[in-house]
Amino acid sequence: MDLISAEKIVEIRTATVKSTQVWERLIFDKKLTLSMRMVHVMLKTLGERPGWQVTLNGLATITGMSRVHLSRIASQLRKYGYLESFRKKDASGKWVGWQWIIYPIPMAEFSKLQAASGSPM
Repeated sequence: MDLISAEKIVEIRTATVKSTQVWERLIFDKKLTLSMRMVHVMLKTLGERPGWQVTLNGLATITGMSRVHLSRIASQLRKYGYLESFRKKDASGKWVGWQWIIYPIPMAEFSKLQAASGSPM
């Protein structure tokens, strides 16, 4: 299990696609539980706010879920391709948190769609 430190900052970015059908795919993806969908939408919403940074404790407060439960959901979203995470380091190379990228559709499908349209994330 990938537990995220409560003190570490999570920087959230969203990968965008202009299509309602994409969000319908998320809603009806049978692999995702209702909790996973809710956390996904919450992360997407927070990721669209410029300059916002979130801690796991803050996310737990917003969602009413425990940090352990949120970590499990994040692992599942990664497994199904909706979330990508990278360790974030400061200028001295010290680990300061995570960068999460939230995808509206599984990452592999998103990459193909972006390649076909010729537009960056």
